[in-house]
Amino acid sequence: MKYAMRLVMFLLVLTGLSPAGADDLYMGTTFRPLYEKGLTRGFEGRPGTAYWINHASYRIDVTVYPETRLLKGQAEIIYTNESPDTLKTLVMRLYQDIYRKGGARNSPMDPLALTDGMEIMRLKVGDTLMDTDDPHGQTRRRGTNLIITLKKPVLPGEQRRIEIDWKYYIAEKSPIRSGMYDESSAFVAYWYPQLAVYDDVFGWDMLNYTGLQEFYNDFHDFDVRIHLPAGYSVWATGMLQNAGEVLPSEQHELWSRAFESDNARAILSQKILDEDSVFINEGAAAWHYKASHVPDFAFAFSDHYAWDIRSVEVEPGRRTLIQAAYPRDDETQTDVCDIAAESIAFLSGDFPAIPYPYPAMTVFVSKNGGGMEFPMIVNDGSVSRHSRRVSLTSHEITHTYFPFMMGINERRFAFMDEGMAVMLPFKAQLALAPEENIIARRVKSYNRIGGSIVDLPMMIPSNELTGRAYRNASYNRPGMAYEYLRDMLGDALFKKALHDYVKNWRGRHPLPYDFFFTFNRVSGRNLNWYWKPWFFELAYADLALGTVTQTAEGLDIVVENKGGLPLPVRISVTDREGVEKTVEKTAAVWRGKKKVTVHVPEAGHPAKVVLGDETILDADNSNNIKEDF
Repeated sequence: MKYAMRLVMFLLVLTGLSPAGADDLYMGTTFRPLYEKGLTRGFEGRPGTAYWINHASYRIDVTVYPETRLLKGQAEIIYTNESPDTLKTLVMRLYQDIYRKGGARNSPMDPLALTDGMEIMRLKVGDTLMDTDDPHGQTRRRGTNLIITLKKPVLPGEQRRIEIDWKYYIAEKSPIRSGMYDESSAFVAYWYPQLAVYDDVFGWDMLNYTGLQEFYNDFHDFDVRIHLPAGYSVWATGMLQNAGEVLPSEQHELWSRAFESDNARAILSQKILDEDSVFINEGAAAWHYKASHVPDFAFAFSDHYAWDIRSVEVEPGRRTLIQAAYPRDDETQTDVCDIAAESIAFLSGDFPAIPYPYPAMTVFVSKNGGGMEFPMIVNDGSVSRHSRRVSLTSHEITHTYFPFMMGINERRFAFMDEGMAVMLPFKAQLALAPEENIIARRVKSYNRIGGSIVDLPMMIPSNELTGRAYRNASYNRPGMAYEYLRDMLGDALFKKALHDYVKNWRGRHPLPYDFFFTFNRVSGRNLNWYWKPWFFELAYADLALGTVTQTAEGLDIVVENKGGLPLPVRISVTDREGVEKTVEKTAAVWRGKKKVTVHVPEAGHPAKVVLGDETILDADNSNNIKEDF
């Protein structure tokens, strides 16, 4: 018996399998010890019994002076150390230091945009007042991080109070995901000194923010008061606490009724704004917003934006408030409030059938272009085509689930949230905008670079990628990997596994392996053969037609997988009489195979055989058609 057990253990080591039998994926020294110990993560894809996550509460008072773009803030932060570790340092992110002269950035910046970054005017940690300008003091700036050395460490289970005052100028030139879009309208993000994540994998997250990689945050509570001059509207993460104080009576009544209404109404329309018949926040009170258990806080403001509002049911007995704010003369955006509501309804009730978790969503639209998500508020550019408004709005809203609800480390594993935000709304996008096949658009984007030097494995950390390599590994390639996985498992099993993943990791910090192991467990299948080429290996999308053989029962057609990615197979055969027959197979046919034979029953003598379609990736279509038999 002892000999047999030693033999089994030897074979496990030799093949790279864990004793749990759940893992033969490459894990390296960063991840494998975590799973072998099983304290915070396990090979079954669940958090360990000793899993922990730190958190904070922020009380912020911020004033914006639109005429100069100056933002001044004061914050009181209570940070709680739930980890088993004694924290001898704290790390705060000063995102606006990306605009400091000499800072590292992923893309060129207008020299006129350069500033002194985020100026810290006062910092007090516990009872210690710190001088952030003292090169020999307890603080030092490293890139966009402020590293604070503590004379009194934060012990496990302890809290530490931080008081900080700061200021900076909102970007007008080279705005990155936020900025001033005209002289009195802005989206404000990455705007407050933010505690970095301390986790069970990397300790303090001290990656520098260079403008490309996005989120990795813990879950916090925010109590924020935003001061702007009278006449300005403010939209933000969370729920407005003093609508009756900042809105005139008629607008307040519309705001209140919206919580029960499926119909979008205008709090501020172009007509009202043109006539100047309503004055918002005449007393210049602070706009007071609160949000609980969210990873970030952003806000937007304008004194001339239209404002639509309604709500939508996301599960029985619970509704979410939906708002859209956009330039009053941009008539193409009048349907955005409804698009947002319909997207949320579809995501909540149909696919992936996970109720939208927050009480509100605001879509802020500027003429600056692009799109960017934040909890309960997104920053979208104005697009004129209906299908593009649907795809942009639904994509950014889907980020509510990934990364926000799930706490994903997008800085290192962008495919975990961007890929999901590509794939999960496919069904909603096709239903709401049938005039364009959004999947085909994603396929075209991949095919332009598929198999090239920038088509890289997604498990390469996102912070090590840039340009087309980053975008491909974060968006199109993972989006289609998840879509073909859904096709292979079927909607019911895919949703069952996804729901299990969400249930276990909501409000935590999952790794890619937690996703892989969850789907393996719930599906009852070892899907490592699928994960490896899609996520770990230098494989690409290229299927090719091989021999075509006529038999008494039809046609036998050989398909070769030249690129190595497991893809769906679709074959259309047109015979000499013009009759077309189609056979479709899921990516499951490629398990352990490089070539497969697809039988097309009752097919006559072929005139033309076509492999693939517009929804299947293929970097080389030159080997996908045979004719003139």
